[in-house]
Amino acid sequence: MFILLQNQWEAVIAHYQKSQELQPNSIEAEVILANARYAQGTLPPDKQLHYATLNYELGSKRKQVGDFKVAIEYYRQSITMQPTLAEAHYHLGIAFQKLGSLDDAIAHYQSAQALQPDCLEAKVSLANR
Repeated sequence: MFILLQNQWEAVIAHYQKSQELQPNSIEAEVILANARYAQGTLPPDKQLHYATLNYELGSKRKQVGDFKVAIEYYRQSITMQPTLAEAHYHLGIAFQKLGSLDDAIAHYQSAQALQPDCLEAKVSLANR
């Protein structure tokens, strides 16, 4: 979803800029626009934590309604922008587990635990594997 060629990013950016004009309160359009700018290398570093957090929140909303594939994309983008977000790793592990990708789930539970050793949820998830 988020891996495109450079000229495709320009089209994505133009599309989501137009979407923001039509729906200025659309967080999803804002985040996808930021993701495209990040992929291009034009998202300012001081904005990356903010958009990593928004990607995490959108992933959580998608996970709550059972849309695990899209949740995974948002969690991955969150981790790409901010690799130390233990919560994103943990919830990415849950989404992978729901889709039956246990090796991926375990890897992200381990990442969450490594980043936040007191993360009880990650410990429990790993113990149950």
